[in-house]
Amino acid sequence: MTKLRKGEQEAERNRISPGVEDKSLLPQPTHQILVTTLKKRLAEVAGEQLQAVMIYGSMAWGHPDPDSDLDVAAIVQDCTPQLEGALLEAAYQVMWNHDFTPLISLKVFDAGSFAAYREKGFSFYRKVAEEGIAL
Repeated sequence: MTKLRKGEQEAERNRISPGVEDKSLLPQPTHQILVTTLKKRLAEVAGEQLQAVMIYGSMAWGHPDPDSDLDVAAIVQDCTPQLEGALLEAAYQVMWNHDFTPLISLKVFDAGSFAAYREKGFSFYRKVAEEGIAL
């Protein structure tokens, strides 16, 4: 994927993941610090390559059970195995610093691939993009 200018980056983010922005759907208040810290760490690691961070799954959609993890999608422009590893390590460190409560299940997606699968109608990608909570 070629380097995008700022206006093009915003358009690409909206195409990939419009997400839900209703803050009432965010995880329970005790997890707000963890979510904020996680987003900050992912941005520090990926820089401008980070296109979107979204939470999805039972905790985001308001029906978790006591053992639910926090499902997080990081959508990255020009993702490499090294960048994916660094993002996963950052998520692990955030969990470590928060006593692994809740567990974070981070999925890292290349932005181009995520958009292509969503446009093809793959249900997982469509659901995350349309119903995930953009951070």
